[in-house]
Amino acid sequence: MKTNFSLLFYLKKPKNYQNGLVPIYLRITVNGKWVETSTGRECVPALWNSNAGRFKGTKEEIKSLTPTSITCKPRFTKHMGN
Repeated sequence: MKTNFSLLFYLKKPKNYQNGLVPIYLRITVNGKWVETSTGRECVPALWNSNAGRFKGTKEEIKSLTPTSITCKPRFTKHMGN
């Protein structure tokens, strides 16, 4: 039986958001059922690429901020066998 799953990293702005840091959330979907959780990290919306689900840029300081989205996806993919 094949299992469909996906990972989505996104910014979740609070209702009263004015400016500043926004929490990064992770949505895990397995066979159409999903769960959301905070990654414990925050980002300024101007530095977030919503299409890619990660920080914008390739500089070393950006790479150090992105380990969640870079390292989690391959581990989940390996664990799920896809």
